[in-house]
Amino acid sequence: MHDERRSHSDDSESERGDAVAPGVEPDVRHERSRRKRREQLTVKFIATAEKYVGYKARPGGLSEFGRRAGYNSHSTPWSGAFVDCVAHDSGLPAASLPSCVYSASGLAELLKRRRVRNTPLPGDIVFFSFSTLSADPFSMPHLGIVVDVSDWRAKKRFFSVEVVNGEVRRLARSHHDVTAFCRPVFDVRPGRVRDLQTGIVFVSAGKVKPGARGRDVLNVQLALERLVGLDDHVPALFDDSTTVAFARWQRLTGHVGLDANGVPTRLNLERLGAESGLFSVLD
Repeated sequence: MHDERRSHSDDSESERGDAVAPGVEPDVRHERSRRKRREQLTVKFIATAEKYVGYKARPGGLSEFGRRAGYNSHSTPWSGAFVDCVAHDSGLPAASLPSCVYSASGLAELLKRRRVRNTPLPGDIVFFSFSTLSADPFSMPHLGIVVDVSDWRAKKRFFSVEVVNGEVRRLARSHHDVTAFCRPVFDVRPGRVRDLQTGIVFVSAGKVKPGARGRDVLNVQLALERLVGLDDHVPALFDDSTTVAFARWQRLTGHVGLDANGVPTRLNLERLGAESGLFSVLD
């Protein structure tokens, strides 16, 4: 079996963040647990993608994945929504993989996180050098999920699961087709942050909006600092910097265009509280 068939658990030491300070004994059991978790998540992510192979959109191009992502129409590509749904069904939070409903935003966020790689591994997100809509070459980039790289060393070829012409398919692709391979962070345990939620801290959805002040806003700012970064803001004031950071959070979780305007909704806040582990939401 070729080395390329290894899982993400065999990634470089520097990427895994497993380097141990000189003179310090590594925690072998902890590392084994991390490796096992990475392997399990990678396998589950790939298996979830492959189980949908053969799925076809309904007449007119409507799909279950587009519906779940909230952008379901006859003209909206759903290849990114497919990736998002696979990630969700596998238990990957936004800290592992940002939303790819709009593939350009997903690629931009992964570039910002420095998750681009030259050599693919199973479970990588592949962004192609051609458009999602064949009829419109200037449409957003096409993408898929890498599931097999056993031919990479010999032929620079890999297999991906992706949406083509309204159908989920498993296809052989060449490195010539690729703009970037991007690696999810499979170290993030599904539900780990959610489990930290104590339920003691509550945020009122009605008190969190641009221009608002108070403890509720401060708790949201602390969550944004943890998950997306928040600079040059006024504590406890939902100022312009907070609006920009919240818009980034919305894009990370699958909102597109005017839906990523930095104005919180209850659903936005609930997911922010859950994934940060810092608060629960009240009406």
